[in-house]
Amino acid sequence: MGGTANPQLIRVLTESQDQGFLGTGSVEQHIYHAAGFAAVLTHLGLATPRRVLDLGSGGGLPGLVLLDEWLEAEMALLDGSSRRCAFLGEAVATLKQDRRCQILECRS
Repeated sequence: MGGTANPQLIRVLTESQDQGFLGTGSVEQHIYHAAGFAAVLTHLGLATPRRVLDLGSGGGLPGLVLLDEWLEAEMALLDGSSRRCAFLGEAVATLKQDRRCQILECRS
């Protein structure tokens, strides 16, 4: 967490913000906050999870950031909106992570 954010991730989340899926504020700050989840596990000495489910993925936070942080984890991003799920599918493909990330359109 402290390094420079992936430029593709910044572009994807900026697009998410432009479509109204993320709140206002700096995309870099949103990334920093979402990366905090990964930092907590590291701080506690816990292993990177093998599988992760992001419930209510919305515009991709924290799911897309954790996908970028946890390179060995399989992820599922779940959201109830077909519009947001379509965006998430495109985002995951843009980040070239579609082999290890599923988009699930349903409500939890």
